[in-house]
Amino acid sequence: MFLAVAMDASGIPAAKPHYADAKATYVTLVDPQNALSDALGFKVIPNGFLIDEAGVLQFMQVGGFDVKRQRSMTAVEDFLARAPVKAGAPAPKAPSDSERISQLKKTLSGEPGNAEAKLQLGKVYLRQGKPDAAMPLLKDAAASMAKSPEAQFALGSCLLAKGDKKAGVAQLRKALKLDSKNYVIRKQIWLVEHPEKFHPEIDWGWQREQLRKELAAEGGGG
Repeated sequence: MFLAVAMDASGIPAAKPHYADAKATYVTLVDPQNALSDALGFKVIPNGFLIDEAGVLQFMQVGGFDVKRQRSMTAVEDFLARAPVKAGAPAPKAPSDSERISQLKKTLSGEPGNAEAKLQLGKVYLRQGKPDAAMPLLKDAAASMAKSPEAQFALGSCLLAKGDKKAGVAQLRKALKLDSKNYVIRKQIWLVEHPEKFHPEIDWGWQREQLRKELAAEGGGG
């Protein structure tokens, strides 16, 4: 099965036009919380990960993955042409959202000041499309974890989900300041502020020039 993940801090409504324009028939997940980047540790996009039936990573390209480019397309074609492998034992089942919420609430009942638990609970609520429930938790977490890009990004995503673009982008900029080499966060800001540079076509030239200007202004190059 082919699975795509769209990393868009503005959520499904912002990502949906791209899916429709592509006339896609495969499953696409939307990751507004930067969860995939947190889990896998990458700081650039777009990326390609090709995983076989046994759960083994057979190909990885971090940055610059694009099926319009020959290298990426060749990797996909070679992967699809390979002999299938026997799947291994099923992976341990991840806890459901309700189980996760119950666990985190139990933690907070004993440790009401636990910022990490507030962050994770807020992220679950945000994933469920409940920004009002997530907001107080993520505000507290961001205040307590002032040097955590993850906490600042989560609050920014929540603000965007509530329709507060100005405050949301300002919060994403706080996350970027804490992790200036994270181009996933940087591109999320661009996407919110300049959607016309991403749809209907991605303007790679604009991105390169914008990056040059921003790094020069930040004293990081130019």
